[in-house]
Amino acid sequence: MKDKGIEPEPLTAGEALEVGDVQLQVIGPVKSNYQNQDDQSLVIRFVHWEDHILFAGNEGQEAQEDIIAAGYDMAADVLKVSNHGHVSVTSTKLINEIKPNYAVISVGVNDEGDPAPIVVQNLEASGIQIVQLNRVGTTLFNSDVKNVTLLNFD
Repeated sequence: MKDKGIEPEPLTAGEALEVGDVQLQVIGPVKSNYQNQDDQSLVIRFVHWEDHILFAGNEGQEAQEDIIAAGYDMAADVLKVSNHGHVSVTSTKLINEIKPNYAVISVGVNDEGDPAPIVVQNLEASGIQIVQLNRVGTTLFNSDVKNVTLLNFD
């Protein structure tokens, strides 16, 4: 971008971008001085009328708790689970704040055991349908302004 004379502008929590009927709400990171670089990951809430999708980055528990404490609306129909479902993320407290119908876990073959069994258990115990991309591949969601539906999950 710099070679085209475009300077990047950092996004901060509380900002929102609007594109047509879609609003992208930046709800994290809340602070700029986290020790763990992953905690600087953007957390974006996609809003399309009554449909909401929360795109978590790689932020860990500390950053997630800061977002909850900041009071941002986190309710979403779909949660893209943070950090591939690593053991340090997606607490019951976070799930209760978001209340998703679906949880997408972007994970492939890895040495860390992700997604962590406790994360999967927390999601299942809350009645959330888990969409694990290493099992189902490309997944599509449809937003019709009132409902988000999963199109290709058996």
